[in-house]
Amino acid sequence: MGDSKDFENLPATHKLVDETRSELKSDISSLRAEMKSQFKSVDARFNKVDARFNEVDARFNEVDARFNEVDARFNEVNASINQVRASVDKLVSTVEDQSSKIHRTQALFEEMLQQNKMMLDSMTINNDRIERIEKAIATQ
Repeated sequence: MGDSKDFENLPATHKLVDETRSELKSDISSLRAEMKSQFKSVDARFNKVDARFNEVDARFNEVDARFNEVDARFNEVNASINQVRASVDKLVSTVEDQSSKIHRTQALFEEMLQQNKMMLDSMTINNDRIERIEKAIATQ
């Protein structure tokens, strides 16, 4: 009877089956209780992790708000730069207009200078002629 195969064919008593059943039920109940406590522990850890994620989300929301503020400031700066560019373009246009007027005036002055020079030369020639005539009359 020392062999385990000999015990396989032995009949079990009702009491033995009931005790085995009670023992198994007890083991299952304690296992369930232990699993519930482990699940509670895991749930608590998940809740902590969720709380940390919520904190991180809140921080990201703060950072997003800051970025939105910075974006708004950049948009204001860009609008100001565009206004300055428009003003500079208008100023450049005005300067170019004034420059063209100055060049036109300079061309008119040069033309008048040439005309004045021709008149002065003509008057000088007439004056020299009158002086020669007056000398010729005075010497006669």
